[in-house]
Amino acid sequence: MFSKTLVRTLTFLVAILVFAATIGFGFTLGFKYVISQNDRFERFEDTVKVIDKDNPDAVMIVIRQGFNTSDIADALMEAGVIKNKLAYVFMSKLNGFDGEYLAGTHFVKKDLNYDEIMYLLCLKPQTVRVTFREGLSYKEMKETLLDVGVLFDETVLDGLVNNPALFLEYDFVTEIPQVEGREWMLQGYLFPDTYDFDMNTTEESIIRTFLNNTSRKLIPELYKRAETMGMTMDEVITLASVIEKESGRLDEIDLVASVFHNRLNASKHSTGNRLESCATINYVKAERGQEASLIVTAEDQAMETPYNTYKYSGLPAGPICSPGMDAIRATLWPAKTGYFYFVTKNDDTGSSAFAVTEREHINNSNKYLAKK
Repeated sequence: MFSKTLVRTLTFLVAILVFAATIGFGFTLGFKYVISQNDRFERFEDTVKVIDKDNPDAVMIVIRQGFNTSDIADALMEAGVIKNKLAYVFMSKLNGFDGEYLAGTHFVKKDLNYDEIMYLLCLKPQTVRVTFREGLSYKEMKETLLDVGVLFDETVLDGLVNNPALFLEYDFVTEIPQVEGREWMLQGYLFPDTYDFDMNTTEESIIRTFLNNTSRKLIPELYKRAETMGMTMDEVITLASVIEKESGRLDEIDLVASVFHNRLNASKHSTGNRLESCATINYVKAERGQEASLIVTAEDQAMETPYNTYKYSGLPAGPICSPGMDAIRATLWPAKTGYFYFVTKNDDTGSSAFAVTEREHINNSNKYLAKK
């Protein structure tokens, strides 16, 4: 008979061999599964065409953040794309799609098999690319988003724009003052640029996409220069928004900036330190659904609003649009001139005529505005 020690030793060795064989077998199966999964995806790449919103048979499926396979199956069932939730969940796990689905907007068709649907839902979500030019107001940017097909609740978005307390992790937001009569508190900080938005993105994600870009653009150099000039960043953005709307040419933007800086700094000039910007008047008109005008009337100048820079001294209550980087830099580094006035030449060049004295400005106005 074998001794107990020998039996134990043999048993231990057999157990090790069995364990090693099991591990090896499992590894082999896993390796083969990974290879088969790669082959499956490569086959799908060759046979399954990406479906977009313009396909007449396209069905939109939105995968929200935090959705698991069961949630996705529910969305597919609700859309009429699949008929058996349990079968979809089982096949997703069996075929290795669990954990691979990407949140966002996808498009599928009802005639696809389950594997094909799973494959499409694992691809990068489809987005909408939209470019916002410099000088758009918040309302204009919102309309642009709607025009390109981004789906959101306007009321919710409006509420977020008027609630900067939700975004205090951004330094520039903490500096926005509570000014009576200020409209759209985050207006001016939605940086004009080209963005990719998911068609069904959340309202908060829209705002944060803008603010993240603004945070990257407002580099320390700009804050340092603002401090040197005795301005807060909010004052810079507000003045830059006026300069953005008033400038007809990029090569004159620093001259326009000098006019408004000279007006703000003047103490003995006949106009005091009023900006007298027609852009602020036209902003108010646009907000009220009225047509913009080239000539500011006496009635316009009497409008009761903190954005009326003909009636009230200093800056308007807040930015009137989203200024671009050229306007921001012109605000911080204006040309050194003696100009207090300018008027558009009303030609195809977009150029302006600048003047030091009011008499020069009147002559320029009579000369160029008569062309209109």
